[in-house]
Amino acid sequence: REKPPKPKHTEKAFVGKKVLIHFLDGSSFMGTLLELHTYTLAVEIEGKPILIYKHAIKTIEEAPSSSDC
Repeated sequence: REKPPKPKHTEKAFVGKKVLIHFLDGSSFMGTLLELHTYTLAVEIEGKPILIYKHAIKTIEEAPSSSDC
């Protein structure tokens, strides 16, 4: 049997990149994704490392580049 192809966009693809995180409460933050763990992720926001619980996150996307604006 052939294995199904792996998705191109996994969590690990975002590590080290600037991301836009949308939370379930409607708020959102932009920062650099530092690390991923089972239930949390570490993000640098405004120069400070922040620990965020994954259950509070709605979506994560790569932040638009300045040339996209």
